Amino acid sequence: MPKLIAEKRNTNTKAAVLRQEGKLPAVFYGRKTKATSISLEQGEFIKTWKDAGESTIIDLSYNGKEVSVLIHDVALDPVKETPLHVDFMLLKRTGQLKFTFRLNLTVRRQSSKKRARQ
Repeated sequence: MPKLIAEKRNTNTKAAVLRQEGKLPAVFYGRKTKATSISLEQGEFIKTWKDAGESTIIDLSYNGKEVSVLIHDVALDPVKETPLHVDFMLLKRTGQLKFTFRLNLTVRRQSSKKRARQ
C-alpha cells in the first residue's frame, strides 16, 4: 500500500509560501472527523498519485499515527497542470465503502450467414 508522510500545516502560512518550499497544502476529513490541514512533499505526492491514482487506499502518516485515506480531489494549476491542493477522504478500516457506477452492456449477435460459415 502506498504511503505518504504529512505534517501539520500552520493555517497562517500562505499556500504560495508552502509551494515555494516544495510542499503541497492538503486537508483530510472523514464522516465524523473534522477537517485537518496538513502539508506534504509535492514530489512524493505526485509520484504516489501517478502510481496509485485516486482509487487506491493510501497510508497517511500524521502525528505519529497512520490513517487510511483516498485521494478525493486534486486542484490543479490550469497552466502548469501541477497540483495546488489535495483533499483526502479518511477511511475506517472496519467500515464499508459504497460506490455507485453505471454499467452498460451491449449484446451483439452474429448474423446467421457468419454462423453458417463457422
